[in-house]
Amino acid sequence: MNKLYPPNFVHEGRDFKIAWEEAIRFCLKNGMLIKAEQNSSVMTYDMCSKITLYGNGIEQILNAEIHEKFPTKTLFNAEYVKEYSREWVATQKKLPIEKQFVYNYMDRLINEFGIDQILALRELLRNGISRRTQVITWNAKKDLQSANPPCLQRIWIRILDNDDGACEIHFDWRSRDLYGAWMTNYIGLFNMLNREIFNPLNLTVVKFVCNCNSLHIYKSDWESAGKI
Repeated sequence: MNKLYPPNFVHEGRDFKIAWEEAIRFCLKNGMLIKAEQNSSVMTYDMCSKITLYGNGIEQILNAEIHEKFPTKTLFNAEYVKEYSREWVATQKKLPIEKQFVYNYMDRLINEFGIDQILALRELLRNGISRRTQVITWNAKKDLQSANPPCLQRIWIRILDNDDGACEIHFDWRSRDLYGAWMTNYIGLFNMLNREIFNPLNLTVVKFVCNCNSLHIYKSDWESAGKI
């Protein structure tokens, strides 16, 4: 019998790879069977998640350490990371509109809403501890009717100690492909934030929290994911 609603997966730990393994196993065993979209025939196992990493788990992301069974492990290479750079976005903007990206997180953060949110966030963080330091990707005018709205919604960063530069970072997602994209998304985003925020301000991430409304595995991946 299908479940009435998606379960909640909660994980805290110090290993990026183990977090992925446990999320995969929980989703396959306990996830709700639900369509990807109303008019779609694509089925998924789906859950809501809150994953928190500390210490070595954060270092693994910064060092691009991918699980040996992650299917798209080659995508964290230099070409993939380039998509989270100002230079890559500028190059894309010069292409004919039909050849440009549908959406790109870096583009949303530096060009949407008439403000470079990344630069603004960096300046706000120079003031020290605050609960107001965040950036967003969602543009209701575009995204409510879009067939391809951004999955990542918000990045919230808080400095915890003005003296040693310790900070925490939170990601909020509406939707995530757990099996095929989970690890490489983090590597690209952390690489961008390291370059744009953490290194310029001498910040050290000591806590990373990821919240997701719909963390899912597509039916086409169930067999492969079952081998994790």
